[in-house]
Amino acid sequence: MKTVYTDDHRLQDGKSELIDGKLVPCFEMPKRADIILARVRAAKLGEVVAPEDFGLDPVRRVHKANFVEFLRTAWDEWVKAHGAYDALPLNWLARGMRSIEPEAIDGRLGFYSFDAGTPITAGTWRAAAAASVSSEQVNAAWIPTMPPPPAARNRRFSSIPRRAPSEPCRSVTP
Repeated sequence: MKTVYTDDHRLQDGKSELIDGKLVPCFEMPKRADIILARVRAAKLGEVVAPEDFGLDPVRRVHKANFVEFLRTAWDEWVKAHGAYDALPLNWLARGMRSIEPEAIDGRLGFYSFDAGTPITAGTWRAAAAASVSSEQVNAAWIPTMPPPPAARNRRFSSIPRRAPSEPCRSVTP
């Protein structure tokens, strides 16, 4: 198995996410990828390679252009409106509401997400871009990303099912 890895995943290192009405430390953190990468190496599952840079064309083939632009600019817009701390959405579209992209960052966060489990941080764009271009490199590989890229969605970001940060990924075994 080939593992595509970059330290850029460390740039998505949110401080908290909203679960059950409480702000808690993010489950998706650089430490989780470190645990998995260490296991891949210990089990000698194959080579670990750096991602190649394919530009944004592969990203735009999967995600809508306005979503890509949102991710690229969200942090700067958030900082301008609120300051330099993690951005989490406050509200979301409900069925039957008009699906018109808001102009303000607060509305755009809710427009492009469906939960408060993945904060936008100073490093979100760079981490997401590095993860997205990695998938072009191979047909089948494990690509550790922070947060996991929303490959199944073309215009939403969110977290994935959670596991305790200290719990290693059971699917990576010799």
